[in-house]
Amino acid sequence: MTKDWRLEHLETQPYLRGAAFTRKPYRAYSATWEHDHCAGCWAKFMEPPAEELHEGYATTEAYFKGADYDWVCVTCFTEFEQPMNWTSTSNMPMTTLRIYDYRDGVLALDLRDLINLLAPRSIEASWIVSPVKLEHPELARTVDEFMMTGSGRPGEDQLELLAASGSSVSGLMLAEYAHATSQVIWGQFAGTLPAQSDIWVVIRAIDSTFYEVTTSDDEVLAKIKSAYNDVRVASGPVASPS
Repeated sequence: MTKDWRLEHLETQPYLRGAAFTRKPYRAYSATWEHDHCAGCWAKFMEPPAEELHEGYATTEAYFKGADYDWVCVTCFTEFEQPMNWTSTSNMPMTTLRIYDYRDGVLALDLRDLINLLAPRSIEASWIVSPVKLEHPELARTVDEFMMTGSGRPGEDQLELLAASGSSVSGLMLAEYAHATSQVIWGQFAGTLPAQSDIWVVIRAIDSTFYEVTTSDDEVLAKIKSAYNDVRVASGPVASPS
């Protein structure tokens, strides 16, 4: 059986064998080093809005040339992790932030604001809209909560239809639907980036009281903390009514 040419190319770089990688958005190494190539297939990485790969696996500080020096695309990492004896430090725990910013007695943000804040990746992502699942111990059951206000009839708004169907929607369409909505009162929005299987971020609207953002992405967490004033770290996603 013929050996994969990408693996053959990787094996010409013995310093990559046994390396540790972390999955992350691509960032230019320096002002004069604005792109990189996958060490396996030579796919090109650049920062958005360039139409190249925007995320992959980067070497860590333990690498002999340092963090972010060499990159591997998601496909090559998945296929050659074992033969190259690579390890991933990307399985980071998810952090949940709760945003309580108010203006004139009402919550000062809505879904559309978070989609805007997290662009362009929120637009590149695919999303699943669903109810928030709450445990009601006194009822001994789980209750699904999805509620919003908009111009359409109850149950006929696009976000409501998506929550009922569980089908995927593009980031571009989700942004359009979010901007057409007056307010999301209850709802969960889980985003996955291109070429990823793991969820990138989960946004939850909780009874017009606060918004929750759950992710392991440090850039997302930093944007939330920078954009809003009353941001609190939660022990985990909301699971029961307050």
